[in-house]
Amino acid sequence: EFTLAFADGTLRHVLGYGTPLFDDQGRPRGAVAVLVDITERKQAEVALSETNEQVASANAQLAEADKRKDEFLAMLAHELRNPLAPVRNAAQILKMVGPADPVIQKKFSDLARQDKVNVKGSFLQIPVPQKHIDVTSIDLVTKYNSGYPTDPYQHQAKIPDDLLKQTSATFLVHAVAAGGNILVVEYQDAVLPIFVKNAALAKNLYRGDVVTLKYGIQAYPKQPVHLTLNESASDAVTVTDSIAALNGKPAAVQGRLILFPKSPEITLNVFAVEAAMPAKLLRQYTLFNQDNPQVFNDIVKKCQAAWDKHPGAYVNGRNKLVSQVLQVKVKGTYNEIDPSQANAQIIIQSADDVEIIE
Repeated sequence: EFTLAFADGTLRHVLGYGTPLFDDQGRPRGAVAVLVDITERKQAEVALSETNEQVASANAQLAEADKRKDEFLAMLAHELRNPLAPVRNAAQILKMVGPADPVIQKKFSDLARQDKVNVKGSFLQIPVPQKHIDVTSIDLVTKYNSGYPTDPYQHQAKIPDDLLKQTSATFLVHAVAAGGNILVVEYQDAVLPIFVKNAALAKNLYRGDVVTLKYGIQAYPKQPVHLTLNESASDAVTVTDSIAALNGKPAAVQGRLILFPKSPEITLNVFAVEAAMPAKLLRQYTLFNQDNPQVFNDIVKKCQAAWDKHPGAYVNGRNKLVSQVLQVKVKGTYNEIDPSQANAQIIIQSADDVEIIE
């Protein structure tokens, strides 16, 4: 294979074949030679090579896009998951049902969200839909590091003291499961399970609803404190601020910037705006765009850049980080499409609709 250069500067790629010819005595008497012009094939090979490089580059871009899509879909799945469907946050649940044993209780107090633990014990045989564990031992398997060190969370609500002298209070719905027989609510910053016999009273509640409940305090178990719904009252459950009623309406919210650090479930940080509700309750709206991953990424980048300018300027908000120096003012549309949605969302059409206030 060789290249011929002509006087006019043209180059031709040639493939040559040669076979010698012999006479009867085996003496060479000539040869047969064939020259094949392979210029077009060579040009095609060069074009194919360039195409392969372009395909490889495109594949790399697609892989990156797939990664962003997977992060986006993981975020969406998290936002729509049932908080009581397969329990991933063992530490938080175990803290709720912690035993009186001081050694085990101390281990509970050292746990944080997303820590992996090995638990030994037995299920309590009690007539409630949600399983309870009588823990005999608990060992830390893996300590989760979110990259944002915090002090242990200190609850502000005094339970049961704050609830003893009243029979009605305002709560934020935290979770509803088992068709309404399981109801978990937030009182200020405390999370409380409630016994509900008549599931119809709770089954249509949404996570994030503000409700007024008529209640009593269960004698057992003492820790954690359980409430029981006073179902004989005609107004046992009153929704005072429906999260579902906001769906599709214009949103304009200003409040502290919230960061939900990435976790084994979500591979990127997620931001939200905090909104103050009645009775010292707090609701968070995730900053989101479910139709355009690029817009969502732009929102995250903008919030992350502002957050990174103030390292350590946040406090532990129990399952989130709350900035002490940043507020965010957002415009968009409320989105609440599932009763068990992790947080209500504000759908934002552009990162320009997110204003960082320092």
